Amino acid sequence: MSNIPSIINILEFLSGREVIKLPKFQNDIPIKRPAPIANAQPGDISFCGGTTKNPLDMLAQTEAGLLIVDKDIPIDKGALSHSAVQTIIKSDNA
Repeated sequence: MSNIPSIINILEFLSGREVIKLPKFQNDIPIKRPAPIANAQPGDISFCGGTTKNPLDMLAQTEAGLLIVDKDIPIDKGALSHSAVQTIIKSDNA
């Protein structure tokens, strides 16, 4: 058994929050490390808070597999459909 959590493990741990699964969602993708949103890769988790400069641009450009974002940042699934993002978790304070 691997000690590397998958997206589904993190979703279970953070249950009760709003979750947005994007078209490329796969629950078994391993999440290996946290990374800055601008440098994130497909196996990374990243964060996008309300103080992020141009948060919608950052969301559209990141390669992170899993994102935790402030709940008041609007999410456009269509705009993210070509990104590497698998899942977005909305939070009170990303």
